[in-house]
This record gives sequence, C-alpha cells and structure tokens, in this order.
Amino acid sequence: MGNTTKFTFGLDGNWFLISRWQTLCAMKKRTFMPTTFEADRRDLIEILSKTLVAELRRLDNVIDDIVIVTDKNAWRKQHEYLSRKDDEGNVIDGGKLYKAHRTDDEEVDMKKLFQVFYEWLDIMKTKFGISILTSDGAEGDDLIYLLSKELNSNGKNFLYLSTDKDLIQIANYDKSNDSVSVMYRKRVSGYKATRKSENVLTTTKEAHEYLVKKSKLSNSVDVFGDSSSYMKGGNNPCKSLLEFAEDVEDEMIGSFLTHKILFGDKGDGVAPIIKNGRFNVKETHIEKALNDGSMTLESLNKDVVRSDDFINYMISRCYVHLHRGRGKNAHLKPDKALSQDDKDWFISRWHENRKLMMLDEREYPQYVLENYEVELAKLNILNGLKLSENTIGIPTNVDLILEEFEMISSDSVFGMYSDVVLPNVAKSNTGPTLISDDVIPTITSTGGEGFDIDALINKALE
Repeated sequence: MGNTTKFTFGLDGNWFLISRWQTLCAMKKRTFMPTTFEADRRDLIEILSKTLVAELRRLDNVIDDIVIVTDKNAWRKQHEYLSRKDDEGNVIDGGKLYKAHRTDDEEVDMKKLFQVFYEWLDIMKTKFGISILTSDGAEGDDLIYLLSKELNSNGKNFLYLSTDKDLIQIANYDKSNDSVSVMYRKRVSGYKATRKSENVLTTTKEAHEYLVKKSKLSNSVDVFGDSSSYMKGGNNPCKSLLEFAEDVEDEMIGSFLTHKILFGDKGDGVAPIIKNGRFNVKETHIEKALNDGSMTLESLNKDVVRSDDFINYMISRCYVHLHRGRGKNAHLKPDKALSQDDKDWFISRWHENRKLMMLDEREYPQYVLENYEVELAKLNILNGLKLSENTIGIPTNVDLILEEFEMISSDSVFGMYSDVVLPNVAKSNTGPTLISDDVIPTITSTGGEGFDIDALINKALE
C-alpha cells in the first residue's frame, strides 16, 4: 500500500493518571481530602494538561489523531484463580482474585482523584474534540490492543505511550496492510545529577525494518544521536519518529509471552506455573527446554504459545530441568518423573496465565469484543482518519489544544477550567481503593460530544 501516513496516538488514561499523580506526590503528597481538595484538583488538572501538550508538541510531525482509553469493569478482576487441594482439603495452589494483593491507601481519597480525572477527560473531549474510548469489561491494555489491530488492518499506523511492559506484545508489523504498531516510553537512567530521560521505541524486527524503510534511510544507526526533545524529520513521520528516539528495542513477542506465562507477574499477583520448593522456573530452564527441542526464541509466536503440543513439551522439559539435582554430578542423576496429575495442573495453569496476560481477541470473553465494537463505532476513527492522507502539519484537535495553551501562561493554566465545579463529596467510610471499579465513574466513548459530570459523580456514589 506504500503507507506514508502519520500515526494515531494512543494513551492509556488510567496509567497516565496514576503516573502524573505519583509525579505530584514525589514533591508533595496529594490526598484529595477536603482540606486540600481544591489545590490537589488544580495541580492534577494542570499536570495532566501540560504533560499531554508536551507530548503532542514532541510528536507533531508524527501523529494526526489521538485516542485516550480508560478501564471499565475490567473482566480480569472478576477472575478467581484455579486452585487445587491436598489430601486434607487444604488449598495448596491458586484460589486468589486477580490483583487481589494490591492494598488501599487510606490517606488518599481515590474516589475524588478519579472524579477529577474524568472531569479533565470531559474538558479534553468537549473543548478539544479528543476521542475517549471506554468499553464495559475492558482494561486499557485490551482497548489499545484491539485499537491497534483495527487501525493496522485499515492501513493506519499506531503509536502508543506507556511504561507497562505488558504492552510490549502489541508491537507489530501488519504485512498485508503495510502498517505498524509501535510502543513509545520514557527510560530514566543515571543517578541524581546525572539522571536523564530517554525516548525509547519498542518494536519487532519487522516493524523496525518498516520504519527504517519508510524513513528513506539505509541504516537505522544513522537516525540516532539527536537527543532533542522535538522532531526533526520534516514531513516524513517515520523519519521523525526514529530521529526522536535515543534507542529502539526489537522484541520477540512469542518469547516475551512464553517467559511471562511461565514466570507469572508479581505486580498483578499472577503466580509462576512450576515450582520446586522455593525455586521457580528460570531463564536457563526455558533455554534448555528450547534447545532440547531444537527450537529458538525467534521461532516462537502467539500461535505457537497457544499450541497444545508446545505447551505439553515446555511443561515437561521445564519440569525436568527445574527438578534435576544441583552440582557437578547433576547430569548423572535420573530425571524426576512428572505425574499426570501435576502435568494436568500445570497445563491448566498455563492456559490460565495465558488468558490473563496475553493480549489477543482469542483470549477475551465474547461480550468484551461485542461491547468494544459498539463503542468504537461511536468514535468514527476509521471513517474520518482525520488528516491521515496528509503528512504535513498536525491534526485539528491537537492544533486546538496547542493553540489554547499557547494563549495561557503557565501560572494561570487552571483558569480555563474555572467554570467546571465539582460538588462536595463525603469520603467513603470504608476507605476507597485504586483497583475497585465502584470508585470509578461510568463514562461512554465519544469523539467530543461530552458527558454530564454531575451524573458521573452521582453514579459513582450510588
């Protein structure tokens, strides 16, 4: 197709909120309690706005549209892990809820924090026409994945900002439609006075080659070394993006998923599959298992990770390598046999971990996919593709944001929001929680039509 169009820019709203709130708290804790609410509200809206505008300025030669996604009644939070019991009926594995290990911060009124966030989203939609995508049952990760597939299948490039490693698996090159999805994140290195932030792109080998080809450069090394915060690539979006990056990391998605499924995810409370006392499967066990089968990390992909033959093989071989004796004579000791009960359990756990951690429509409940299609249709993203045929300039909605902020001094940026007032809301006696959906107001996907703030707050307090 010879795609030379710009990228749609995707932003995980929940991640963006928490990252900006944590940045504020690094200077002074923002609790959103009654005594500090107005000041906290002002600071949060200001940092959300300024950070978004800064990113749009940096990417002005690359993007032509922006979509912010938000969680809504995430289906994974309803998942209770498989469990098995010993002979006495005691649970020895599993049985917990997804992310159930996360605790509340009783010093922070998370309900009010999220209410201010949705107030800000409403302003971004009604004042600047930014599209907001939310769908019942879906997390932001799910929406970014589904949106990337939708855009790529229509020949549209997709760039998404996040530090969430789970989103590495979205990086992709769609050969049939000559389009890519690329992850963009900030990497902080150094210490104190030498600390610096670098712009890093996460791609696959094929996606990286696409960017280099479209940038009209013969070697990707040629584009590095410029640490400027602003794009230099003129009217070539791919060239601009590569010049922006201090580094490009090519990931092997199948390998990433295999490791993640076997290792689990401590941050989300997902347990590793195979244990030997206090020992878990390690990188070396996976490498040995692959070598036993004459396989390489490069040969793995999503289809392989879902293959029954591969699952049976990896579980059997990883179990053998994990339970082999240690020391110089370990190779002389017989392999510990894997019982059928253990094997069946490990296979069930593989399917469970894959379902929770793989971003793929084959793993999602049907109602999540159906709701997504309904909400996507409201945005008209694919119908308009806003300046997708134009590689010069920036999109209308981004242009409006930048023009508006140019007219507002840094010390009075809050003035543009002074007409939006939240009612006084009493703090919940039970203590709000960051991960509970009952503290998050319900919104609908729109491309700038807006929604009723008071209705959202009333809904949240029901």
